[in-house]
Amino acid sequence: GEGPLVNQDISTTLELPSQLVVGIAMRPTDYLKVVADYQFTGWESFDVPTVDFAENGRDTDLILDYQNTHTWLFGAVYEAAEDVDLRAGFRFNTAAERDASVSPFLPEAERNYYSVGVGYDVSDDLRVDFGYQLVDQSDRRGRVRNRTSLDQTAEELNVGVYSSEGN
Repeated sequence: GEGPLVNQDISTTLELPSQLVVGIAMRPTDYLKVVADYQFTGWESFDVPTVDFAENGRDTDLILDYQNTHTWLFGAVYEAAEDVDLRAGFRFNTAAERDASVSPFLPEAERNYYSVGVGYDVSDDLRVDFGYQLVDQSDRRGRVRNRTSLDQTAEELNVGVYSSEGN
């Protein structure tokens, strides 16, 4: 058949984001290890890729318009007993999407991650670990339709609120 909904090849090119990660680990006592990391991700490379339809389709600009993100991570492991380790962690990262870019494609916002865990050495050859993480993401206004121009503002586009939480 003819028209935009026929089987056809498409292609696009995405420049993957650059990343910089630095970290440090310290052991202030024999029983405690603390770690801290920072991560920069260059999401601005996800700007406006073109989806190229091979036949009969209209090439489409996918306006992503992402921004760079920063992530901070902190963690600790405490050896509570010879065979028991207690763990805790915290992570915060900024959002990759600008206000006018929030959509069902990636309905994300600033996030806080809270983690706890315990590890138990059952024997020399067997260890059991349990962990829990809460991902607390801020609510964020967003759109449901594609952007057609970088000139469109969040006030023009955003018609709803995205909420997310993970366990």
